[in-house]
Amino acid sequence: MNIKLLSIAALVCAAGYVPLGSAAEIVDEIVATVDNEAILLSSIRVEIQPALNELREMAIRDGLPQEEYSQREEAIIRQSIDQNIEMNILYRKALLQLQGAEVGEERINEQIDERIEEMRSQFSSNEEFMDSIEAEGQTIADIRAQQKKRLLALDMARAKMNALRTEVVISNAEVNSYYEEHKDEYRFGALVSVRQIFLPTSSADENARATAQLENIREELDAGADFAELAQAHSKLFPENGGSMGWIKPDDFDPKVASVIDNLEVGEVSEVVETQFGLHLITVDERREGGVSTLDDVRLGIEPRLRVLEAEKRYKRWIADLRRSSRVRVFL
Repeated sequence: MNIKLLSIAALVCAAGYVPLGSAAEIVDEIVATVDNEAILLSSIRVEIQPALNELREMAIRDGLPQEEYSQREEAIIRQSIDQNIEMNILYRKALLQLQGAEVGEERINEQIDERIEEMRSQFSSNEEFMDSIEAEGQTIADIRAQQKKRLLALDMARAKMNALRTEVVISNAEVNSYYEEHKDEYRFGALVSVRQIFLPTSSADENARATAQLENIREELDAGADFAELAQAHSKLFPENGGSMGWIKPDDFDPKVASVIDNLEVGEVSEVVETQFGLHLITVDERREGGVSTLDDVRLGIEPRLRVLEAEKRYKRWIADLRRSSRVRVFL
């Protein structure tokens, strides 16, 4: 195979502006190397073509300026190159750790099949898909080998992240500091806990019958009957929960219902309320004013978030160290 180094202009042209059918005429080129292993234009093209097609359609639809189009196209290309460099590094690391170990060929083959089917779905027919692969000078066997390499690399990345997460220890001081710095994230609006007995209606006759039924139920409530028990017996919405809708923001309701709720005292039962959906009897169980969740309320959510953030920092440093020791070169 005739291979040469690549300029960014050649890559953009080859990836974005040359018709796919003429790709076989393009000499394959090296876009990067990891030690002595080359990353070729042909493998990059197969990966980025769907993203470039989507960008092209969006540019036509939204009238994207040429300069912005070129910037986005170049970003797709550079991201793919970086991902391939990292994949190669992780793959070699995975092979070192997998020496003599079970690889899980059946699982990997299933995932490869799924990925190839996903790639195939980007084309109008299987014939077009196969033609595009052949145009890049590749075969299905090449694609399977590339995908196996990628899956082993991803397994290596996940294993490293999991190991780093278990190593990270987050102090109370770090949790407290994060809470103070991100307190706005823990603000919440007013909430109301509501129960209702709901009867749907679709005609004037149904409306009249449902109104009479709810008026009778309201009389039972005025006499001391339990709202939840009557909702369980009669409501067509959440009867299993005694008509409870849980904690909801007032503006999540139908405006007419929201207005009724705003004027109800806790424990008070509304008059029959008619909406486009049907008829309602409503009561408010409890109200919560808006405010800020306390540190005790959110501590259990902050600690794992900080652990993940710290693990991600350590992972990036680990990858950067591997990249420096792998003699990476990018030819743009």
